[in-house]
Amino acid sequence: MHPLRLGILAASLLALLAGGLVVSTKIGGGGDLHNMDAYIVMLGILGAYALWGSARLEGRAKPARSPAPWPSLLVLAIVPVGFALLRLSNRSSFDGNRAAMELSALRSDVQSYSESGPVLFMYERHLLTFGLIPNVQLIPEYEVVTLMEMAISGNEPYLNQYYDDLAAHRFSAIVAHPQNLGVETGDFIEENNAWNRLVGQPLLCQYKPAATLDYSHVQVLIPRQRPCQDFPPQVDAD
Repeated sequence: MHPLRLGILAASLLALLAGGLVVSTKIGGGGDLHNMDAYIVMLGILGAYALWGSARLEGRAKPARSPAPWPSLLVLAIVPVGFALLRLSNRSSFDGNRAAMELSALRSDVQSYSESGPVLFMYERHLLTFGLIPNVQLIPEYEVVTLMEMAISGNEPYLNQYYDDLAAHRFSAIVAHPQNLGVETGDFIEENNAWNRLVGQPLLCQYKPAATLDYSHVQVLIPRQRPCQDFPPQVDAD
């Protein structure tokens, strides 16, 4: 292979590696390197050429094809399989009866609260989309992904409107997941802290859990009679 072409190939590999790292960090938050597909495929192709002795400098005779280096291939196969096994957790089973019971309870609660005012689904909006909880209007604002984006970007107008709606008890009930305010470590601790301070804690200041569905990991929250004193939080605080 000509040195210039070899340099271009090396630069391409570095570009794919850098691009994968940037995308993994930006989209995945750095929790894992899950956007390295192009780099890994290119590296695998080049590695296969090298392992079978098919790579050569341009102008030189093509070397005789060498037998497959099975010990090396075995190691290459065992390593990713081993890492995959380490990530396995206990097998979970789906309890259809329990899920149906909790869905029925959630449907009953939501439809009851909807008679007093709008019910906000922060989470589990698919239940409205597919008609599993009928006759309840979908409220576009304050979906969990949008709230997270606004929290980590410190969007004051959006968050202040969220606090105003919470303080005014605009919603007769809010469907959310239990808030993990005590979590202090993890891959996404910065995002978790932003959510807790700017979304979760204000939510619990103005609303209290009225029903918790443990199997579905869902809570129904209703307005508090006595909200917190330190509400709302300062959005631009460190």
